[in-house]
Amino acid sequence: MRVAAGPEGAMSDQLTELGKGGRVLVVHAHPDDETLATGATIADLAARGIEITLATASAGEAAEQGDVHDARRQREAKLQRAAQFLGISEQYRLGGPGRWVDDAGQGGTNSLTNADPAELSAEIVALIGRLRPELILTVGSDGITNHPDHILISSAVRAATDHLGGPPAFGACVLADDVSAARRRIAEFTSDLVGSGGVQGISAADLTFSAGDAAAISKRRALAEYAPVLADMALEELLAIPGPHGGDTELLRIVFDIAGWATEHYQRLN
Repeated sequence: MRVAAGPEGAMSDQLTELGKGGRVLVVHAHPDDETLATGATIADLAARGIEITLATASAGEAAEQGDVHDARRQREAKLQRAAQFLGISEQYRLGGPGRWVDDAGQGGTNSLTNADPAELSAEIVALIGRLRPELILTVGSDGITNHPDHILISSAVRAATDHLGGPPAFGACVLADDVSAARRRIAEFTSDLVGSGGVQGISAADLTFSAGDAAAISKRRALAEYAPVLADMALEELLAIPGPHGGDTELLRIVFDIAGWATEHYQRLN
């Protein structure tokens, strides 16, 4: 495991000094965010004996077929399998099951997109109080994809840790140079747009976490639980599939190919 810090070198200490038996709280909007945004870091820390607790604010219902209950069950099963690959030892649903629902930003009943930021932050404050983690991982201020649910979670984590005066919180991000390189790579195979346009990346990270090969493999296996085609297919095969290529997950998979599956970048949030 290698950690490279940005302008504030002490940021890296929070990861390098974590020892066996320490606890990290990972907070995300939907199941699969833990894998896409922070999967390699989680797997690397878990392999070192650090307890990883995952809190999600919704069950990711919008990503599955069927009514909300069927979709919730399907996504939950995928999350449990992904969590095993990553080494997540404990899970919570913020607000309890069904409090907030992933409805792809439609703003329906109990939509996470319309959640009260203060209520969401209070849930995170309470969880921090129970678990007393040494640090928190989530997504950066742009939510990686600029998804409103992701941005809401990043903001709520920042507010919760500011209220408590800690622990340190880091938000995962991707670099703009890697996104640009991924788009150039895509252009070698297709003129189709890949992604929603929300993945822009940031110019520089405060911290870069380089996990080992085993953690990279775990991240890819976890992604395969949610999207086996994206995880397993070669790029040229993936982009040759007929139909639209509009998913941000598809674009992020190609960014990982460019940047390396073991490499994850972070902003300091507090």
